[in-house]
Amino acid sequence: MQACKLWIETDSTTALAWLEGRGNIPWTAIRSLRNTHHYLQHLVDWKVTHIHREGNSPADILAAFKSMRGESIFLPQQIWKELEVALVQDRQELGFVRVREK
Repeated sequence: MQACKLWIETDSTTALAWLEGRGNIPWTAIRSLRNTHHYLQHLVDWKVTHIHREGNSPADILAAFKSMRGESIFLPQQIWKELEVALVQDRQELGFVRVREK
């Protein structure tokens, strides 16, 4: 396996704790976490940090597309153009503001 560096950003403080070996890991996640750590040990360097979802506009857009029952909706005509714009702006390190409508 080729040596490389990896920076993981997550909006989940729980996932961050699990990757750092802290917290109570549910039995349903232990196998996946062990597999993840197996691959991470082959990297020259890796780190995991917390980022608020609002700091990652593409992820925030995907999370905001929810139906009334809670599952995500991925309709190309609704989301892909907005997501494409967000990815371009994210690469350009432009700011992102989420406004909650009342």
